[in-house]
Amino acid sequence: MKIPVKKTIRSESQGKVFVDLSINPKDHRSLKDMLLFIKNKFDVKVVGLKYGNLCGIAKELGETIGVKVVCRVELEGNTRGEIAKVLLKVKGLSDVLNVAKIRTLDVARYAAVKKDIDILRFEPEAYRFIDKSQSKLLKNKGYKPIELSLRETIISPDKLPNLLNSIRRTFSYGIDLILVSDATRIQELVHPISMASIAALAGIPEILALSYVSAVPLSVIKRKNL
Repeated sequence: MKIPVKKTIRSESQGKVFVDLSINPKDHRSLKDMLLFIKNKFDVKVVGLKYGNLCGIAKELGETIGVKVVCRVELEGNTRGEIAKVLLKVKGLSDVLNVAKIRTLDVARYAAVKKDIDILRFEPEAYRFIDKSQSKLLKNKGYKPIELSLRETIISPDKLPNLLNSIRRTFSYGIDLILVSDATRIQELVHPISMASIAALAGIPEILALSYVSAVPLSVIKRKNL
């Protein structure tokens, strides 16, 4: 998918610290290749990986390359009870981001008010739950951000309208947003300026669109002291 990038958004991006809070390399070799690529080609300073052995290796590798690596625990379940059980299992992990994967209304509402959850990752089937009620819950609990992945749209451009509509909804309800690539290999990586440009296609002001790949994810990381 070719993403149009305006000169103005490039100029506005100067001095930004770029973040891709979700990449998913399959093995050590692809991890190293991706970290080197995003550092040298995209000038990305911070990335997020799923918690596990590979993330531990990535932290050490990132230090030598010059990329900060943050581990994320992805909480999956269709009910608040299922999410609560997963949270209990990871309760002792203090150096991770807890990211709830939202597929149902029950989990969307629960994750918004649960203080142990840092980010709400909305899957496409749950985009319709980004609404006024969700916004109120998020704001009452300190403006937790919503995360949207670009991977499906990059692979299948016909899904772009649904993504753009969801981005507009977060903007209209005043919800903080994080955009991620979910790349599994170099070919799937998306430059942060291109990610912000997709948000700009939805009518989001360019400065705000750039914050979705810089200031917003950085604020979550800072809040957790990672």
